[in-house]
Amino acid sequence: MKSIISVTFCLLLFLLVAIDCGNTEGLSKVLRRQKRAWSYPEVNLQETEKGQENRFTPKSAAKIKSDNVHVTKYIFDPLSPYFEMRSKASVGEIWQMLPLDREETPIVKLFAYALDQSGIAVEPDPAVIQINVLDVNDCKPKFDQTTLNGNVDEDVTSGAPSFMTIKATDDDSSENDYNVVRFYYGGNEKPPSSSGPRFAVAQNGAVSVIGPLDYETVPEITFNIIAKDGYEGSSSEHIVNTTVTVKINDVNDHAPVYTNEQPYRKDVGELTDLQTVLLKVFATDADSGINKEVSFRITDGDPTGTFSVKSYPSSTGTSHGDIILEKPLDYESGVTSYLLTVEAYNAEATNGENPLYKDTTQVRINVDDQNEPPVFKNVPYTATVTENEGNVDLMTVLAEDPDLGGVQIVSYSLQNGQSWFSIDPSSGLVRTINDGIDRENPLVKNSQYTLTVIATDNAPIPLQNTSVILVTIIDVNDNAPEIKEQAFTVCEKPESSQIGNLTIVDKDEPKNGPPFTYKSLDEEKWLVEGVSDYKAVLLTMVKNFDATEQSEYPVVIEIADSQGVVGTSTVTVSICRCSRNGECQDIIVAPGGINIMIIVAIIAVILILFIIVLAVVAYRRRQKADLEKQALFIDDDDVRENLQAYHDEGGGEEDNDGFDISALQAPPLPKPKRVDEKPLGAEMPQKLRIPPDTDIGDYITDAKQQADNDPTAPPFDSLLVFDYEGQGSDAGSLSSLNSGTTDGSQDYNYLNNWGPRFKKLADMYGGGEEED
Repeated sequence: MKSIISVTFCLLLFLLVAIDCGNTEGLSKVLRRQKRAWSYPEVNLQETEKGQENRFTPKSAAKIKSDNVHVTKYIFDPLSPYFEMRSKASVGEIWQMLPLDREETPIVKLFAYALDQSGIAVEPDPAVIQINVLDVNDCKPKFDQTTLNGNVDEDVTSGAPSFMTIKATDDDSSENDYNVVRFYYGGNEKPPSSSGPRFAVAQNGAVSVIGPLDYETVPEITFNIIAKDGYEGSSSEHIVNTTVTVKINDVNDHAPVYTNEQPYRKDVGELTDLQTVLLKVFATDADSGINKEVSFRITDGDPTGTFSVKSYPSSTGTSHGDIILEKPLDYESGVTSYLLTVEAYNAEATNGENPLYKDTTQVRINVDDQNEPPVFKNVPYTATVTENEGNVDLMTVLAEDPDLGGVQIVSYSLQNGQSWFSIDPSSGLVRTINDGIDRENPLVKNSQYTLTVIATDNAPIPLQNTSVILVTIIDVNDNAPEIKEQAFTVCEKPESSQIGNLTIVDKDEPKNGPPFTYKSLDEEKWLVEGVSDYKAVLLTMVKNFDATEQSEYPVVIEIADSQGVVGTSTVTVSICRCSRNGECQDIIVAPGGINIMIIVAIIAVILILFIIVLAVVAYRRRQKADLEKQALFIDDDDVRENLQAYHDEGGGEEDNDGFDISALQAPPLPKPKRVDEKPLGAEMPQKLRIPPDTDIGDYITDAKQQADNDPTAPPFDSLLVFDYEGQGSDAGSLSSLNSGTTDGSQDYNYLNNWGPRFKKLADMYGGGEEED
C-alpha cells in the first residue's frame, strides 16, 4: 500500500513540473524576438553540352522567400553573369540566363538580399545560394602527345611485356565515369606486314609486340590508336583516334666480318722499335650504332704478350685495329715466327660475348735476323775511387755481339770522361787519369759520378750500345771553410754587440768539416763565436762608430776545420746613421773620408756664386750699352724742333766738302697709286664744311716739291742759313728775331702790330685770346 502511494506521489510531482516547464517555454516564446528565416531549396543544374550553347533558352532555376512581411523586392549583390533575380509579390525567382560549363564553373554562389519598399534590407544577413553544376559527357579524350612516340628493340618477341603506354585525359567528372578513357588498336600499320599486326594495345593504353621486327628492313612503324570515354556503347560516348610512331632499335644480331684478304702476313726485323704498328686488320658489321662498332683482341698465339691490338671502332663505316709491337723481338732466341688469332667482336653490345656474333682471323708475323748492337754483361757497373787520385784502374767492362756466330769485334769508348777517365778500346779497362776526379765538381751528385761507356761493333753499318758505371768518390779534405755572408750593416750606436749571424760553408764531407775554430785578425774590435756546426756570430767591441770618419770596416776572419785546414774570409761591415726607430739612413762618404753631402753643398755654393757674377757682368754690359745709346738720342740743346745733332758735317754747314749732299737727300718718291671706286651703298649725308684757306698749304706744298726735286738741295733736317730775305712782306725783315732755347724766352706781343693777317699767329705765340 505504501509503495502505491509513493508511486502516485511521484507521478503527480512529475506532472506538476512538466506543466510548469511548458508554461515557462510558452512565456519565453512570447517574450523572445524571433530571428527572421529564409526559405530556398538546394539547387542543382545540369551543364549545357558543348556545341549546344546556341540552343539554350533562359529558364527558372529556383525560388527563395523571406518570412518578413515587409519584403517587396529581392536582388543579387554582386550580380551574376549567369543568373537573374525576378521578384513577384513576396517571392524571388532565380532565372538562369546563360549556359553553364561545369569544366569552367562547377559551383556558383549567389548572395540574395530582401528589400522593403524603401530599398532597405529587411534581413540582417544575405541568403547564400549555392548552385551545383551537374556534369554531362561533353568532353572528348585528349591524347598526351609525349606518349605517342616509343621505341622497341628489334629482338623483342610476342609475349614480352609492353614497351610503352599511351595516355589521354578527359575533362569530364569522374562521378559517372565520364572521364574514364579506354584504348583500342586502330590498325593501319605503315609499312604493312604480310604476317599481320605487329603490335597490340590494351584498354589501359599498354602497347606490346605481337609480330616479328627487323631494324635493317623496317626501322620505324606507325599505326592508329582509338580512345573512347564514358560507358561502352552509350549515346554520349566520344571516340577519337591518332597515330602512334614506334622506332625499332637495332640490336646486335649480325656478327662482324673481316674485309681484307686473309690470312694476314707481315715480315718484321728483330730490331723493330717498340710501339711500332706492324699491320692493320679491318672488319664491318651490318648493325648500326654501337652494334656496328667492331673491336679487336688477340686470343691465341702470343703467350708472352709481345703484341697488342689497338681498336678503332666506327659506327658509320669500317672499323680497324692496329697490331703493335710491345716487346723486343729476338731472332737468336729461336722464335722466328708468330701465328696470332685476332677476334672481332662488338664490345658495347649486350650480347657481345655471344660466339654467334664474333669473327676471327689468323695473323702471321715472321721475324727477320738483323745486326744487333753489342750487349753489356755483368751490369750494372759500380766502382770506387779516392778524390784527386790519378792513374788508378777502376774496372773492366765487357760487351758481346749477340748475333749468330759472334764473329764481330767490339770496341769501347767513353761518352763523358771529363778528362778524368780513360778506357782501353779493346779490353774495356777503365782507369783515372791526370789528377783524378774532383768530388766537389757540379757534375758529381752526392759523391757519385755517372760514367757512360759505349760499345760498338765492326759491322758494315756499325751499331753501338751504352752502359753506365756509377763511380763513388771518397772525399779528401782539400777545401778550406768559407763564410757565406759577405756584408752587414750596423748603426753608429749599435744596440748590442752582435753584428750578424755567419754561415760556414765547407764543400768537403762533414767528417772533414766541423767543428770549426774562428779567429779575427782585429780582435780589439771584432770577435767571432761559434753557435753550432755551421753557424757562428760576429761580435763587435766598439760601442760607438762614426760613419763620417769611416763608413766601412773589412773584417778578416780565419776559419779552421776539424782537420786543421784554414781558410780566410772577409766580411764588410757598413756603418750607417740610424733614426729613432732604428732604421738605417745611408750616409754617403767620399773615398777621402769627407761626407759626400758636404761636397755637394760646396759645389752648389760655387755654382750660385758663379751665376751671381755672370748676372752682375751682364747687367753692367747692358747698362753700358744703354748709356751709349742715350748719347745718340739725348742733346742738351734739343728743344724738340727741327734742329738735330749729327756727328758728321751735314748740309747747312759752312764747309760743304765733308759730305755728299746727294747721299743725304731723300730719294724722289713715286706718286702713290690710287684706285677710286664708287661705293656700293648710298653715301651717308655729310655736314657741309667750309673748306680752309689753301693759299698757305699750296705755298708750302710747292716749296716742298721744289726742294724734293732739287738734287743740290740740303736734307730737310739740315740747318739752313738764309742770306736773302724777301721784300714783299708787310712784316719786313726777320733778321731782328733772336733765337732762344724756349718759347718763354721770346716776346711775341709785337705780332699784334702786323695787322689782321697776322692775327692768328699773334694769338698762337703771344698768348692772347681770339675775340668773338
